[in-house]
Amino acid sequence: MFIRFSPNHFLFLSQGKLLAIGIVEEIRSTGEMISEEHEKFRSILENIAHSFDDQNLFIFGWTPHLDLMNSILMHSIDPRPNFIVINSSTLEYFMVDGEPQSWRITQLLERIKSKDEILKVKLILF
Repeated sequence: MFIRFSPNHFLFLSQGKLLAIGIVEEIRSTGEMISEEHEKFRSILENIAHSFDDQNLFIFGWTPHLDLMNSILMHSIDPRPNFIVINSSTLEYFMVDGEPQSWRITQLLERIKSKDEILKVKLILF
């Protein structure tokens, strides 16, 4: 699943999942990406979303609503395009180190997935 998050879709914050969100800019009047770079980035994220092996843990999508993202995180996100993962239970968030390239995004998702598995095991053991 790869959805376009709008302000109404942030009901996903109550789902208890990790929201993997690409932040891009679009021309509001047409809905087209502001540049080819942003369109390519959105496509890369969509490919990652369809190939990632844990759809139960993550909800993948993208949004042009930078103001909404900034208000959820309580700080400005730069540069754009960018990628962020928000834990919808705790509002903890994770971002890639450096430029948001495909391999860095995949690496971040794998690290988050591993961390989540460790927490599940600890909860079961204790």
